[in-house]
Amino acid sequence: MSVEQALLVGCNNISEVKWQDKHHVLAVEWDSVFEVTDEQIEQTAMDMDDISHIGVFPQDIIISVGKAKTALVYNDKNIIRIKDYKMIEELKSWEVLCKLNNDSIIYASLPRHTEANMLSKNINDELYIKNFYLLG
Repeated sequence: MSVEQALLVGCNNISEVKWQDKHHVLAVEWDSVFEVTDEQIEQTAMDMDDISHIGVFPQDIIISVGKAKTALVYNDKNIIRIKDYKMIEELKSWEVLCKLNNDSIIYASLPRHTEANMLSKNINDELYIKNFYLLG
């Protein structure tokens, strides 16, 4: 999938990547390392040299809430650290604008039935990316 195609289908979290090795990319805008599987590379039908970006849909982000730290649950894989966030009420969901340490923004989405008061007081400083796409 290209960056343009990802944007057309609603993937608004896109970062340039730098390969660290065959199984790890650095998302430059988010200053976060992602673990890449052989299967993900095969699904792109592109050479590693042609993969220039990573894309994450807002609904593919798990927001760490409460006392448990996401990094402990997910073995510190595919974690983005945030410094601040803002919640916006939409018709069917909560849009969460997460500001990263380098002032970049990443967008997450939560189901509308999630209680806003609980979230606004208990969001931790981590996002877990449960699914991402390699883009060319």
